[in-house]
Amino acid sequence: SNPHVERHRGRHLATEALTAARQAARRGQLTEARRLLSEAVSTLRESSLGSAGDSTILGLIESLVDCQNDLRDEDQYRRKGEKKMACTSMSHKTQRSMNLGTTDMYGTQATRSMKLHFGKSITVG
Repeated sequence: SNPHVERHRGRHLATEALTAARQAARRGQLTEARRLLSEAVSTLRESSLGSAGDSTILGLIESLVDCQNDLRDEDQYRRKGEKKMACTSMSHKTQRSMNLGTTDMYGTQATRSMKLHFGKSITVG
């Protein structure tokens, strides 16, 4: 099968899982939300591209696991997870980086380089 098509399928799967997990979490069903994301992660890992270590599929897995970690309890979900899931979902839907580490796959080489140089130019103190 065509790797380009498989990547789009993976992106669609991740987006659908995030949407369903967000709906479950809004209803207070964090266990269900975690299950939905875990199921999508397993499907992506078991895919031919996931098994081959494709960077796009691995990035999708990383973003789902990152969101899943913010579903450990209601407080974490409300403080961080709710917003991160919304941004991650939108990022995958539009294939655009939203300044989240797990969505860097959508940036160009120029934007990644600019981000790296900007980060190095900031001094804390």
